[in-house]
Amino acid sequence: MKKRWFLFVLALIVFFPFQSSFANQGVKDVGKGSYSLQYPPIDFDSIGDPGYADQQKEPPETIFRTSNVDGPMPTNRWWSSLAVDPYANNHYAHPFSVRQNEKGLNVFYDAPHNVVVHENSEAGTWHIVGAISTDFTIGHSNKNNFNDAKVDDYGDWHVRSLAENDSSSLALTYGVGIPYIYAEYTGGHAVIDFPQNPQVWAEQGHVIGFSTHDNKHYAAFAPEGSNWTLNGQTWENPSEFISVAKLPDTRAETLALFGEHAYSVVRETRADYEVNHETNDVITTYSAETEEISGESGNGTLFALYPHQYRHLSAGNVIEGMDLFTYDSRRYEACAR
Repeated sequence: MKKRWFLFVLALIVFFPFQSSFANQGVKDVGKGSYSLQYPPIDFDSIGDPGYADQQKEPPETIFRTSNVDGPMPTNRWWSSLAVDPYANNHYAHPFSVRQNEKGLNVFYDAPHNVVVHENSEAGTWHIVGAISTDFTIGHSNKNNFNDAKVDDYGDWHVRSLAENDSSSLALTYGVGIPYIYAEYTGGHAVIDFPQNPQVWAEQGHVIGFSTHDNKHYAAFAPEGSNWTLNGQTWENPSEFISVAKLPDTRAETLALFGEHAYSVVRETRADYEVNHETNDVITTYSAETEEISGESGNGTLFALYPHQYRHLSAGNVIEGMDLFTYDSRRYEACAR
């Protein structure tokens, strides 16, 4: 197995707001910080409790994590519900939207037409959320009912979950800006279930290009020699590893490019920054470590960026002179390679 590092730098300019202090009897000062002695209000004008009251309680007694994870558990990450709930809440790991369940991982692409807007005209407010449904579910051939999913590893913008019963397990790695979901198995192999029959537009044995009923494009990759068996709404692959990519289009060259990097599993992600306090410039270096698996050659990986990131890439960045891909979304525009 080989490990390779890929670095790129984002140059951002930020403006630091002034700070003000005021007396608040409901705040407890601790060192240079403080914490509230009161729960925040949950009534927004005439909008009733949106479901937050149940969340205002003491930290959970059970943390859903494996022995690979120790120390204080972050509670402010996009994936933090994985540590406090048996299956977690929705995770918006753009370009994917995913949700853990007893069968595995529900996968969904939160495109602009899936946006849900809740308007309260009296309060003059809108609650805008991404829909979460199921384009397909990544599951396990020998387990249809895992008891829970635990945090098994995480970095600055990725997480790895582990669901296991007896001798069967399913480890899933995904993250913000990672256009792949990596699934690793013991005691069984890969299964993908669809609520409706997908459209297959590329079938190459171990690689399948497909689109869901609402014209969202994906590809499923297995190691060479492990061919997919397509049986209507249920697909199987005998491999103990697969990756699934969200594709920006159905071109053959796009499928080939994503296939070149489909076997480099993201194992570590880091964001390091330096601040120039005279100019308020912030230089952020993003780095990722990948592991090549299944005997495939190591080609590194692809990442997608938010608009504010790729518009401020430093000179000599990874995009210059290379193909630019975009994903349509209510908040996300991405480029790979």
